[in-house]
This record gives sequence, C-alpha cells and structure tokens, in this order.
Amino acid sequence: MPRTPLAGEMRHTARKQAAHRTQQEADAEQRWTNHDAPEVTLLDQEIARHETTLDRAAAQFERRLAAALPASAHRGRAAMATNREAIGFRPEPTAIHHGGASL
Repeated sequence: MPRTPLAGEMRHTARKQAAHRTQQEADAEQRWTNHDAPEVTLLDQEIARHETTLDRAAAQFERRLAAALPASAHRGRAAMATNREAIGFRPEPTAIHHGGASL
C-alpha cells in the first residue's frame, strides 16, 4: 500500500505527541523529586513527633489516673490497659480547632 502524505503527517503528529507526553512525565517526576518527596518526608516526621507526644500524654494520663484510683481499682485498670494493647487500640485524636476551622 503506498504511503500518502496524510499518513506521514499523522505519524509525525503522533511522534510529536508521544515526545510531548514523555517530556510532561519527566517534568512531573522532577517536580516530585524536588518538591513533593521532601514535603512528604517532613510531614511524616511531623506525624511521628505528634504520635510521640500523644503517646507520652496518654502514658502521663494513665499514671495520674492510676495514682488517683484506690488500690483495688488498679488491677482493673491494668487489665483494661493490657486488653487495649492486645487488640491494638489507639484512641482517635480529637479535631484540633485553629482559628475557627477544624484541622
């Protein structure tokens, strides 16, 4: 089958479009490397810091509660704590309000 000028033009357009898509993908990957990946790392570190803070606050709360309870209640509280750990329970954080908006 003979090649027509239209078929050649279509192939040329398709090659240009493929090259453009390849360049767009390379640009997106570069943006990810330069901006998004470091931002994700910073956010992960901040989440870990806040989780540590929450864990410390929960432990402090448990200690204060244990100190305030009578001796007979300590055994029940210890059993509850053990059961919570066994099932992997972590209390859900409450919404943090900042400037009237919930974060």
